[in-house]
Amino acid sequence: MGDQGDPGLPPLWTSPRQKFYGPETEQFAFGSIVYSVTRGFEPYEDKGPETTTLFRHMVFPELSDFKLDVLTLHCWRSEFATLAELAEHCATLDGASLAATAKATDDAYLASMKATCEELMRTKLADLGHEVSHTM
Repeated sequence: MGDQGDPGLPPLWTSPRQKFYGPETEQFAFGSIVYSVTRGFEPYEDKGPETTTLFRHMVFPELSDFKLDVLTLHCWRSEFATLAELAEHCATLDGASLAATAKATDDAYLASMKATCEELMRTKLADLGHEVSHTM
């Protein structure tokens, strides 16, 4: 993971050009998930700590020209400017229109999730900010 002293820093295995968490680190993670799901194992699962070095130097496992492999490589190379652009690309993949989708802008759902988050902040997570500040 990133430097434990600053939770805003990206994990060590990301590209050196990724200075903070953002679209690049999120799409890198998404690409790794797609790789794992399509193969049944993690990228460089057998390499141990060497995996970090390989990813930092942008050396990736061999991929095919299969659409999900192309997507994985685009994600690992941080070729999408935003996560919305990544989502738009995913929507063009075969079968994407048949997949169930959620409407994140549903007002009742958003109000329910906001209430749940606020309750967690008041109760179970109330001391989290205090604990984090003491570990830095």
